[in-house]
Amino acid sequence: MFIRRTKGGSKEKPVYYLQLVHSYRDCNGKPRHKIICNLGREEELLNKAVFDDLVKKFSRFAKNVLVFDKERDKVGKTYLFGGLLAVEAVWKKAGLDKIFEGVKKKYKIEFDLDSTVKLMILNRLIQPKSKLSIMKWKEKIKDEKLSNIKLQYLYRALDILAEHKGMLEEQLLQSTYRLFKPSVKLLFYDLTTIYFESQREDVLRKFGYSKENKTDCVQIVLALTVNEDNIPLGYEIFPGNTFEGKTVKVMLSEIRQKFQIEKVIIVGDKGILSREVLKEIEENGYEYIVASKLSSLPQKYHEEILNKASYRAINEDLSIKEIQLEGRRLVLGFSEERAQRDSLMRQRILQKIQKKLETDPKGLAIKPAYRKYLSLGEMEIGIDMEKINTQMGWDGHFGFITNNKEITSEQVIGTYKMLWQIEESFRTLKSTLDIRPVYHWSERRIRGHIMMCFLSFYLMRVMQKILQDCCIELSHEEIMDNLNEIRLIEMQTEGRKILMRTEIEGINNKILRVLGVKIPSFIVREDVVE
Repeated sequence: MFIRRTKGGSKEKPVYYLQLVHSYRDCNGKPRHKIICNLGREEELLNKAVFDDLVKKFSRFAKNVLVFDKERDKVGKTYLFGGLLAVEAVWKKAGLDKIFEGVKKKYKIEFDLDSTVKLMILNRLIQPKSKLSIMKWKEKIKDEKLSNIKLQYLYRALDILAEHKGMLEEQLLQSTYRLFKPSVKLLFYDLTTIYFESQREDVLRKFGYSKENKTDCVQIVLALTVNEDNIPLGYEIFPGNTFEGKTVKVMLSEIRQKFQIEKVIIVGDKGILSREVLKEIEENGYEYIVASKLSSLPQKYHEEILNKASYRAINEDLSIKEIQLEGRRLVLGFSEERAQRDSLMRQRILQKIQKKLETDPKGLAIKPAYRKYLSLGEMEIGIDMEKINTQMGWDGHFGFITNNKEITSEQVIGTYKMLWQIEESFRTLKSTLDIRPVYHWSERRIRGHIMMCFLSFYLMRVMQKILQDCCIELSHEEIMDNLNEIRLIEMQTEGRKILMRTEIEGINNKILRVLGVKIPSFIVREDVVE
């Protein structure tokens, strides 16, 4: 069926008429046209807006056609959609929907626990807000389950998360095995501090050494373990004044209980894995790789360490060798690039020291770590060139101690370089996921908040790992920026209220398909308005 335009009148004053025509084929298969009705003169029809009225009325009965009145109809709000699709897909892959369904059965609660936790995590991944601010932020998401969540549900959910930390970690570990089938041989372990905008101490929140230089705030110590794929396996919380080395004993117990494996190599920073801690690790039957401060080793080893002629070249920049150190392997490396970096860093430090000494001859404000470059006198201090020359001899040298007897020297160095993953993980937790400062005051709420952030971090890493396995290398920020381009648009027209999505193409399409999202139709929802 179509509208046909015919010409009448004179040549000088033509008149156009419109007809509604039905197209069909006769019994011989030839195309025929049948005039259904004569609509009238085109000019009169257009002036009276008859077509506008007819089109709108006919559109009520159309299944695939929308009519938008430029004068009356308006486009309403837009909503975030891409992040919701991605999180829901990974949520189910990790089995969190079933996990929280099981947890809810233990409590006499009427609210949707699964959706409540999901809302907090969705917010944490997209635009971290306080629990109170989430109540306003959730209006950016068009989802009936999420819109019904109340503030008290968030706080109650945090309490439940705190009570089920062990179970959740165990379930997530099983999900990791199921999704990626990793063999846990390396555990990367590190600590950071999480501060509170408070000076009030309690059982958990204490003043202590702050990695963020927040000396006027109480804090807690957070220990995190990740695997070789940079997926978090677990965490522990300690009082803010806990010495780093004291955390390892707890971690060793957790490893044996959670992972149920006997052979694992623990990779950590030398500040955590002290001599006493390494002994404890060995006594528990585990192996380790830890950086060594070479200049602090016994003098008898220095000549052998600094003899660059005995190193073997690995590439244009790196040379390595290995010696025995009290029954353990000391894997040594020398890098020209690192030597230049060490030299440049020392020059910058010396410039800072010189500037300080001009106004502070006694060096009272100079950091203790910088005093290795100074000569200490009774009345004043100065830069000691002999000490500097000694330090220059160590430029470019580095080493790692391990009790493992199987992996090669190259593997030892390569493995320790992977420790940047956990350092990057802490940066992500602090900056991207805004784990701190924490504004909760009770111990249970604090533990619930940390668990919620850990779940968010886990989902983010799983999302990245799934994409990486399909050769899509994107940071968390890049993933969310792309997904946030996918929106829902609300509009109302001629008897219908419609929710439609924006175009999903290019990298956005790849991300969703790799994550297992079934791309929804353009019209996500349609309601009849009387």
